[in-house]
Amino acid sequence: MQLCMWIDELVDTIEAMRKHIEALQQENEQLREKGRKMKIKKGDFMLSTGPGHYVTANKVLAISGRSPNGHLPAPLTRLIDTAMTNNKVIDHTGGRATNSVIHLEGGYLVLSHIRSETLSKRVGIAKKE
Repeated sequence: MQLCMWIDELVDTIEAMRKHIEALQQENEQLREKGRKMKIKKGDFMLSTGPGHYVTANKVLAISGRSPNGHLPAPLTRLIDTAMTNNKVIDHTGGRATNSVIHLEGGYLVLSHIRSETLSKRVGIAKKE
């Protein structure tokens, strides 16, 4: 009798895991479709945002940096927190302190350890080319 109850519980657990795996596969497929739509066009300039990290310069809307006192402004910190809850933050700091925030199309934020002045010069050079 106990063995039958244990088998029933095991079958229920397996069924729940199967449903969870199906949901994850659907979510993965949606993310893949979204990634396919974000194609890089020929001639797009890639902006280096950290070691081994790049962003398409054409997608950059704005670059924010630290205030003169060396801290990230509170409104910017709140914006990052909000974007994190919406899974719209891309971290390119490599474990270093965040020195700049790159605002991209679609509401995405890229955190970078490179100073905002340096990034804005790179974007300016890219727009001239």
